[in-house]
Amino acid sequence: WSGQEVIVIASLILRDDVRLIAPPGEPEADPERSIWLAEPPPPDLLDALEAADGLARLAGRLSPPGAYGYQQRYPYQFSATRIEALKPERTTIANLALNPQALDGMALRVEGTLLAQPGGALLVDQVSERGVPTAGAYQIKLDPAHIDDSVLANLQQSGEVRWGAVEVVGWWQDRALTPFRIVARSSS
Repeated sequence: WSGQEVIVIASLILRDDVRLIAPPGEPEADPERSIWLAEPPPPDLLDALEAADGLARLAGRLSPPGAYGYQQRYPYQFSATRIEALKPERTTIANLALNPQALDGMALRVEGTLLAQPGGALLVDQVSERGVPTAGAYQIKLDPAHIDDSVLANLQQSGEVRWGAVEVVGWWQDRALTPFRIVARSSS
């Protein structure tokens, strides 16, 4: 991809002297898996990015491998020609399960119960008090690779299964939600 014009949907981490394109589901960016943003977003875009939880559509070019950014810790750099904040639309798991094409290609905010175990994860709209999906519950699949261990540590556990109420901000495409941010929330 180096040198080619590309469009990416990504979570931006912007603080102090750091400006990164972060991998999905990682609240703290690993330099080996993150991309340095060559120029900071324009000041007039910062409020919109904050309201969008840092989710953005970027167009630009990926630099060849090197040493970029703060302390030259990042192996890649992205030179953006365009940055657009993607404010997530609030929806429900039932809406996604019943109308998957209606929201295709959109940034979304969804609340539900995360059920995660090694190798698989579901977001469910109704569970029993022991974390088992109720009859008739709607559910969507999540890639467990995009679920940060710090989120799992805040969930209840039964055997290998972790479960609890969460809010997910992600990108819905082809009947799948790629989470960019998952936050455990109170189930009350």
